[in-house]
Amino acid sequence: MRGKPNVTKKEVQDFIAANKVDVQEVMLGGNEAPSQDLLNWMSARSIMPPRNPEGWQELSQKLESYAQQHQKAQGAPEASQRYFTLSEEASRISEGLDVTGSARGATKHERWQLPGGENYREILLTLPEKAPAMYPNFETYFKAKYADYANPNNFENPAYIMAQRDAKRNWDATGGKIEIDDFSGNKVGLSTGNYTSSHFNEPNILAHMRVNDRIDAEGKKMLLIEEVQSDWHQAGRKQGYGPQYQESYRAYYTNQDGAQIGIGYGETEAQAKRMVEAGGWNTQKVIDASGNLVPIKIEFAKQSQKIDEGVPDAPFKDTWHQVALKRALKYAADNGYERVGLTTGKQQIDRYSNELRQNVDEIKFFPIGTKNNIQIFASKSGNDTFSGTIENGKFVTGPAQGKTVEEVLGKTMAKQIAEKKDGVIRGDDLTIGGEGMKAYYDEIYPAFLDKQSKKWNAKTGETTIGKKGTTEKAGVNYYQTPDTSAKVRYIDITPEMKGALAQGQPLHGLIPAIPAAGFGVEGINRQQNSLAPPTSNALFLSGAGP
Repeated sequence: MRGKPNVTKKEVQDFIAANKVDVQEVMLGGNEAPSQDLLNWMSARSIMPPRNPEGWQELSQKLESYAQQHQKAQGAPEASQRYFTLSEEASRISEGLDVTGSARGATKHERWQLPGGENYREILLTLPEKAPAMYPNFETYFKAKYADYANPNNFENPAYIMAQRDAKRNWDATGGKIEIDDFSGNKVGLSTGNYTSSHFNEPNILAHMRVNDRIDAEGKKMLLIEEVQSDWHQAGRKQGYGPQYQESYRAYYTNQDGAQIGIGYGETEAQAKRMVEAGGWNTQKVIDASGNLVPIKIEFAKQSQKIDEGVPDAPFKDTWHQVALKRALKYAADNGYERVGLTTGKQQIDRYSNELRQNVDEIKFFPIGTKNNIQIFASKSGNDTFSGTIENGKFVTGPAQGKTVEEVLGKTMAKQIAEKKDGVIRGDDLTIGGEGMKAYYDEIYPAFLDKQSKKWNAKTGETTIGKKGTTEKAGVNYYQTPDTSAKVRYIDITPEMKGALAQGQPLHGLIPAIPAAGFGVEGINRQQNSLAPPTSNALFLSGAGP
């Protein structure tokens, strides 16, 4: 649609329909979410959703007793059946089963959570699998796979007849369902259109959230987000989207037989030319068709070489976290939570710590040698946990060798070390590495939640989960209970938010409006793109693709 001076409303609607983004949800672990009917019944009687399996089982028994009462009255069979249905639902929830009576899919990363949580689950926001590319009919298949025999003039050729029989046998054996490949055996459908991360088996996960249930220090029921991440887009930033090519130049001459003889290569034509001259090819001569000795004719050709497969393209490259966090808010609003909590960058670094990603208490630096090098030591609880030597802004020794100071310590500390050369840095938020985690969990995610809070008059801030360690007495002995307390950020779920989320959330702002002159496309996008209320456990987002 780019470049068209005018775009009709129907063209925009057709474009959106053809490029809609269908995001679905897969839940691993956890309990079945209560239906709207069950939530309405509890709300009408001021009953809060239970916080543990025992509570759901107790509710199930209560609903069953109501069903039996109506059954005995013999005057309200519909009411009796409704109570039996709700009782079975509450019982399933208490046992962690889904609507089919089957256990939910097993979680993969349960150990990576702060202590004290309940009802751990993993929410995967996925895109539909790309179907394999199939040959549409036998003729197309035969021409593609048996090209040497597909010439109509070869109808009476025995080799052609045998090829026809072989192709027909293959076609019939598969019921006419043969996937197109690239003639080296690599499939061009599933293998190139879908993405699978190393963290989950499910394909095409746009983003995932790991969550559990908490009661914070203020007695609020909280959906705590332990982690929200997009493996797909993280891989896309590192590897690129789609095949990655590198352009270069080739120098060659053509011999008497018409073959091109390569004599030089380079990233630029000038580099290829220097290679030709270094090899002395610019002074070489050959015998031409007339038998004369003539200088070779050197030509240069631009070529493109695949250097990496990259990952398949995907929407929401810069806004996937907004899609995920909006889903978390809706999930919390629909399921009786009072708050959504979020872990911090420091907690993430502690969770996945190693030599190049750790929280520290102190960083010392001082000049050494005669090259203006700087030695770095970092420590935690009095123990050295990191060291390295810096030369010209890069680590030349230690586990961070080859990385810049800014990459390892961040811009602020890198600048401070470069300017002062000698000193000690102390603080609660000192880290070696983990700059990406701190940026997302301490800046990007909280900024988005703050923006949402202003829309719906919701409070944001910090709260405490877990319990402080205490000294307890057992007989004549004393023992220390573990300290499971932790500070997390939160956003409250307000009545205004619940009402708005029940109607669906607009996706304008996540997807740029289609640029078109002379037509108000943005207004149509705002009507078409929404986080609609999910049906069953699928989440559908409609919007123009990239």
